[in-house]
Amino acid sequence: MKHGRIRAYDGATHTATVQYTESLGQHVAGVAVCAGIVAVDVVVGRQCVVVEFDPANPADAVIVAIYP
Repeated sequence: MKHGRIRAYDGATHTATVQYTESLGQHVAGVAVCAGIVAVDVVVGRQCVVVEFDPANPADAVIVAIYP
């Protein structure tokens, strides 16, 4: 699991761009947002928890929690 911040959100695809805490210069686009998280909660600047399935492919991940 990784900790990050939401940097952008695409409501049409329910995906987000995430900036990981350990790599402040890296933004990963196209990260899926868990279906249980409603769009109004995916706000730029909020913190999130991301589960990565394939470390070689950063977009192969899902945001499982969002918090203030």
